[in-house]
Amino acid sequence: WEDLLKTKSHTSFTAKINDNLPPLNFKIVGKIIKNHRMRPDYEYFLPSCIEIYDSSKSKLIQTLNAKGKFNNDGDGWDNPNFDFVQIIDINFDGYLDLRLFDNAGATGNNWYATYIYNPNLHKFVFNKEISNLCDVAIDSSKKQISSSYYGGVGVGGTEYFKFVNNKLVSIKYEKNE
Repeated sequence: WEDLLKTKSHTSFTAKINDNLPPLNFKIVGKIIKNHRMRPDYEYFLPSCIEIYDSSKSKLIQTLNAKGKFNNDGDGWDNPNFDFVQIIDINFDGYLDLRLFDNAGATGNNWYATYIYNPNLHKFVFNKEISNLCDVAIDSSKKQISSSYYGGVGVGGTEYFKFVNNKLVSIKYEKNE
């Protein structure tokens, strides 16, 4: 967050997504916006894309565009204490995947654009199914993920999923009491 405020346009980080691959450099590109339509003194970062580089060759290997995926419907990212980027093996295949903050609801729900690393393509591939789930939690020991939804008093629940043949399969649903 501090890098974004300093540069007003980008920040970078490096991650090793698998022991057999060189580290990747991720550059989040966008701009700091002032004078939000609802709050004139408000400042936020509006991402436009993430550029992904092979660090061993300093070569651009992929660009992920933010619009409609991880730009919070044009409202950008604004909370310096929020986890805007997550690098985690969400499908338990041994490769770390990329999750980028998209939206947070009034009841505490949050959504991330989820990109699964495809070792055959050597690229991150958008996964709409997981991206549509809110409040995703990973249970590595059970190799499952859960999605909890809170819609207000008495509304919501938690659904549990496993990956079967690289497809997300619902295995259980618990309604909030």
